[in-house]
Amino acid sequence: MMGAQITSSKVKPNFWTYSNYFSYLMRYTSLARSTCTTANNSIERVRERDMAVAKVEIPFLDFSEEALTGLEVKSEKWKELCNQVREACETHGVFFLVYDKIPGSLREEMFGAMKALFDLPEETKNRHVNPKPYRSYLGKCPVIPFHESFGVDDAPTLDASQAFTTLMWPEGNPSFW
Repeated sequence: MMGAQITSSKVKPNFWTYSNYFSYLMRYTSLARSTCTTANNSIERVRERDMAVAKVEIPFLDFSEEALTGLEVKSEKWKELCNQVREACETHGVFFLVYDKIPGSLREEMFGAMKALFDLPEETKNRHVNPKPYRSYLGKCPVIPFHESFGVDDAPTLDASQAFTTLMWPEGNPSFW
């Protein structure tokens, strides 16, 4: 079963890749949102500062077309790349994926969608409940007060994403899925 979570705990590797990328997105979005209200800070300065910190703390994995040229399943190069992903997830809990086929407009659209999701009222976000650990909405925790997360089972499937979207936006929000 595939899942996507906007933050993570130690779970299956296919769960990590979605969860930790979105975890970073949410931290970035929260940082950008909070500093945008300050007159002397621009989003670009926040992004530059955040990227400088990320270069030191978060591993970058190169999945560009050039880096993947000649990559064959189960080859030594494949195993090395798999180990880098696993190590990044286990050591840092997150990684930047360098992939040159995703346009900047899509990344910006994703940031906008995540901002819209986390800007929903608390009672709306609390509707997302799942008996599995880390798969419900988690927020307003006194130990980590600026942390919020959602876990969505089978997120890559249309049915699951539509069900989640309908739960969060009963009036509809087809741009989210």
